[in-house]
Amino acid sequence: MGWDVQVRKDESQQEQFDARVSDASHGVGDQLGIDDETAAKLFRAGGATIELVLQMPAEYIAQAIEASEEKAQEILKKAEEAQQDADA
Repeated sequence: MGWDVQVRKDESQQEQFDARVSDASHGVGDQLGIDDETAAKLFRAGGATIELVLQMPAEYIAQAIEASEEKAQEILKKAEEAQQDADA
């Protein structure tokens, strides 16, 4: 008896997950005025919301987005402004 077993990876689930991450990170990116690639890196590092970004140290953000600490400080400043606008 010969068996011919072919195992295929279900790409659709991964694609759906990637699309959700992209949508969510895009929203945070819009609020922070950063590009989609940087927003995705920040999102994957735990910055899923403005509130979570505000809890991150600048050094951590810089490492996560592969940028300078200056850029991370700019992101934190924009996050603070976005939070203030949301609270107003």
